[in-house]
Amino acid sequence: MQPGGRRRLRERYIAALASRDDIDSQLLRAGLLASERAPDAFEAAVRVAERALTLGAQRTASSAIRTAERAAGADAERLGRLEKLRRQ
Repeated sequence: MQPGGRRRLRERYIAALASRDDIDSQLLRAGLLASERAPDAFEAAVRVAERALTLGAQRTASSAIRTAERAAGADAERLGRLEKLRRQ
């Protein structure tokens, strides 16, 4: 499969996962958004982390925080928000 085809396939997965409400699907969607360097990847991952912490799903929260960290890049404000989540 060519690179453009893989990107389009990821975009389809992202769109399909948007309608799903389960936390695993939302975590997968956030990871795909981050791999595409989408502007909303950080917020999607943070939402998953907050929801996982509310549910007591520590491993999912950790995965979502790592995804958000990748999406944040070097943005100090965003990285600061993640520190607050890590402490929870």
